[in-house]
Amino acid sequence: MKPLGSSGSGASTARQSKLLTRRSGGRVRIRPARIEDLDRIAQIEATWFSAPWNPGAFRSLIGRPGVYLLVAELGWISEEVVGSTGSTKFFRIVGHGILWRAS
Repeated sequence: MKPLGSSGSGASTARQSKLLTRRSGGRVRIRPARIEDLDRIAQIEATWFSAPWNPGAFRSLIGRPGVYLLVAELGWISEEVVGSTGSTKFFRIVGHGILWRAS
């Protein structure tokens, strides 16, 4: 899994990291990737790899027998979005991985 980050300015990344650290209860969950995750996966690829896979390569893995495309999500409870019904929980994809089942 890749660390949390973005291709933005260092100040922006530091601010984002501080906010997520403050809000996070250490909640990381791993789940199967969905089609709607492909844009974020592509963003992470472009940020961290000099030769990133394109979204079509990841799309071809979803639902393929013996292949598991997974995402790691960091969860936090927003301190800014608290209403009469309580706080709101958010999850952001912070990494991804592929497992290939060997025969």
